[in-house]
Amino acid sequence: MKCSVGKSPWSDRMVSAVHGVWLVGVVYGIVSHFRPVKPISIGMFGLLVLPMILDGGTHMVSDSLGGLTTGFRYRNDWLASLTGHVLPESFYSGDAFGSFNSWMRLLTGGLFATGGVWFAFPLVDRYAHATVRDINGKMERVTTSNTVYLPGLTRPKPRSNIRRRTQNNLTRRAHGDDPGRGR
Repeated sequence: MKCSVGKSPWSDRMVSAVHGVWLVGVVYGIVSHFRPVKPISIGMFGLLVLPMILDGGTHMVSDSLGGLTTGFRYRNDWLASLTGHVLPESFYSGDAFGSFNSWMRLLTGGLFATGGVWFAFPLVDRYAHATVRDINGKMERVTTSNTVYLPGLTRPKPRSNIRRRTQNNLTRRAHGDDPGRGR
């Protein structure tokens, strides 16, 4: 079995999306440290994802109908005529880094990452904080109710009359006196 080192596939859109999540996530972490961040609506998330769907969808149709190197999205003649051929031919054709296709993939991946982080991170943050509050409350109740008092140390005073009566009743039962018998 032969193993090659240093070879990995490259996808402008995926590199942009994955690194974009990291970059926008760092920005989110900094901003949310100073103020709460509200999640964007599902509609706004859809608008940020729509360019990727359109770009990827047109590439899929182009590649299916015309092949990988002859489809309408490979040569982008429509864009060249729209811009009057003012940019070099290398910008319009192919998918090399710096070409129109490369820039669109980087841009749509970045928009997708921004939408995903801005939609999901505030929700995850909110639910994580709620879970931490719940766990802290439960831990506080467990630690205060299962307190062990060492001999010679004073016990804290009960917080209510109900608690005091319950403690008195338990003390009487421990000494053989049943408070429920109506003395």
